[in-house]
Amino acid sequence: MAWVRIDEDFYLHPKVRRAGPLGMAMQVAALCYCNKYLTDGFVPRSVVPSLLNLEGIAMHVWHGELIGGGEDATWKLVVQDLLEAGLWEKVDGGYQIHDYLDYQPSRAEVLADREAAKERMARARARRSLDVRANFSRTSCEVPETCAGSSDNPVPDTV
Repeated sequence: MAWVRIDEDFYLHPKVRRAGPLGMAMQVAALCYCNKYLTDGFVPRSVVPSLLNLEGIAMHVWHGELIGGGEDATWKLVVQDLLEAGLWEKVDGGYQIHDYLDYQPSRAEVLADREAAKERMARARARRSLDVRANFSRTSCEVPETCAGSSDNPVPDTV
């Protein structure tokens, strides 16, 4: 399981506050998406509408103005707030989370860490396997006839 790094004061940051509660929610969803798919902070435009379910959420006030008596929130309005707040930047094909790599590991770092973990696990398994084999050869007889008279490994008399 991967983790997203979010500072405990994230919600207090002026940019996050400027983006509003829906902007904050979309920012967290975008961070999770980017970490999961190792995009280095790039959010494809095609993905943005599915990051946050806004169905049934109406906005009565937007940028301090009453609009449409409860107009439905849309991903486009939320993205506009993220852009205006400086949390996202518009790029070819989508959006880039501002300063993503200052706070989250890059794709290259994650892949290198995974490879290192895989190698560590393989070495640990190999050591355990050698330990088990060494322990087995010290405590068992490979040729049962030679163990029959041994006091270390008595064989019960069945006659």
